[in-house]
Amino acid sequence: MNNSLSAIIIRWVEATNDWFSYSQLDRGIGIAHPKDKNIRRVVIHRLYKQGKLFKSHRGRFAIFKTVPKIKILHLKYPSGYELIRKDMK
Repeated sequence: MNNSLSAIIIRWVEATNDWFSYSQLDRGIGIAHPKDKNIRRVVIHRLYKQGKLFKSHRGRFAIFKTVPKIKILHLKYPSGYELIRKDMK
């Protein structure tokens, strides 16, 4: 693997403060060759597997420092479904 390209990709990702896609990364660094795109894919996948990136359902990525820290509302059963379910037993 081309270590200099990997280092450039990692620096670009770490400097990013927002969601990004593969095409934005390619334009930002100037990746056009298929071999370079394969290296980019492997580096992004490695960062994702290491838990350094968050992936949206639309295929976009964000580094964890930029993902908003919000409290999640846990809903077991919306609309009181758990009450109806207890009555059915």
